[in-house]
Amino acid sequence: MPTYFCRKCNKQINQKDSIEFKNNYFCPVCKNRLSYFGREPCRLSPQQVFDFYDKKMPNAGKAGLTGKQGIYYNPEINTMILECQDALKINPKNIKALFTLAKIYQTRKDFPKTVETLLKIVELEPGHKEASQNLADIFLETKQYNLAIDQLEQLKIFDSSNYLVYYNLGIVYYKIKDLSLALNNFLSAYDLCKDENLKEELQINIKTINQEMNNQ
Repeated sequence: MPTYFCRKCNKQINQKDSIEFKNNYFCPVCKNRLSYFGREPCRLSPQQVFDFYDKKMPNAGKAGLTGKQGIYYNPEINTMILECQDALKINPKNIKALFTLAKIYQTRKDFPKTVETLLKIVELEPGHKEASQNLADIFLETKQYNLAIDQLEQLKIFDSSNYLVYYNLGIVYYKIKDLSLALNNFLSAYDLCKDENLKEELQINIKTINQEMNNQ
């Protein structure tokens, strides 16, 4: 589902929660026009999604992230960049300005700048869950699994009841062939999960890993 950003409220808003008028979308709180921010991150699914990505992007990886793909020249977004940069000149530790910049860079597929900005945020505010989650998403997408694990393990400390953290950790550990940790995290995700569809998927993952471990 597409997501938008309200500059006045400084937060992301899903399309379904916004007010639509003449093909434009407005904030349900302040009624300001929203800026398009692309589609919300999809929840990771197991092996099939990784296999599809591998086939679709055979040369993807850290070396290929030039930051030149998918640039959207939106005057309103460019103004937001300048406003954030001005705010950071006054206060280089402005978390809101840094996170807004990071989301813009991420929308533009400029992963190096996104990662650099998000790392500044978690350095300034180690408990910033959104920054850590976005870093994990990028490291997963670019197959930097050990870096993804670092961010997700940090998230477990600050967001210990979030079943998706354990779910994503289960996938990453499975990708690096650590079946024991993959199983432990899938089991934790299953215990915490309220989504019945995902619980069915987790049951399949748990059963598959148990079979693989028994066959070793």
